[in-house]
Amino acid sequence: MQGLTKRYGEVLAVDDLSFAVLAGTTTALLGANGAGKTTTLRAICNTVRTTGEIEFDAHAPPRRPRLTPENPSSCGLFAYC
Repeated sequence: MQGLTKRYGEVLAVDDLSFAVLAGTTTALLGANGAGKTTTLRAICNTVRTTGEIEFDAHAPPRRPRLTPENPSSCGLFAYC
């Protein structure tokens, strides 16, 4: 993941996030409420539009239709709204 950025209107949810996860490792996202953990997971699952790049094994994930609305407070992480 490189340069991930997501805004909800005027709210900056994730700001230029970059990290790599090596194969066979376990990774956790830790942070305070509102730090962007759920938005980052939604970006990895390709359910919100973001800027930046996400790759799995050097390949971009397939584009899927957006499943959750752009308003993060109206659905849970795995809800189809």
